[in-house]
Amino acid sequence: MKKTLIFLVILVFPIMAQTWTRLGPENTSAYQIQPDPLSPDSVYGIVGNMTVDPPAVYFVRTPDCGASWDTLERYSGFTLHPETAETVFTVLGIGSFSDGVYRSDTYGAIFGFPPPIYLYMARCVAYDPVDPAYMFAGGSGIQRSTDGGRSWTSVYSSPGIFSIIGGIVVDPAAIIGFTPGMMPGSFYIPPIVERPGRDSMFLLNR
Repeated sequence: MKKTLIFLVILVFPIMAQTWTRLGPENTSAYQIQPDPLSPDSVYGIVGNMTVDPPAVYFVRTPDCGASWDTLERYSGFTLHPETAETVFTVLGIGSFSDGVYRSDTYGAIFGFPPPIYLYMARCVAYDPVDPAYMFAGGSGIQRSTDGGRSWTSVYSSPGIFSIIGGIVVDPAAIIGFTPGMMPGSFYIPPIVERPGRDSMFLLNR
């Protein structure tokens, strides 16, 4: 009897682990999601439609684990500070003079302080996982901040309008990789930022 019971528990557990519940928002696609590091029921995301021109994408938030959603602003990507969602960085990349990096110190309620940093077709922004003073933003090129997003410097310019950096993952150990090119994909090339220890990025060109 004991052997049979153990077998059933082992058999049922993988099935239960693969069960997912849709939380919304309804009738839209989700491109990014991240929970508040201090309050997991509060979740932020980017939803909408990236296939239209210009992209119809929005920054949304739920305070109650998906029971309700608030649309905050029209943005293409975001990142929360590793320690608190009070500080939020978003990017807007719809091919306009409003494209760039925006900052909020009010949990996403108000953006624009300090003034936004222009980055054409901005799609993504990420913290260094080891040192949050270092940040990277991608779009038609790569911008880097060494002071927590207060100021930004261009460290790479894409060779054409089809080489849009669509995603960033910062490697805490090595050098930088990114994805210039005409076709979607990702690959690795030698470093462009000389800062030993935490200078590697992998980026998605989409």
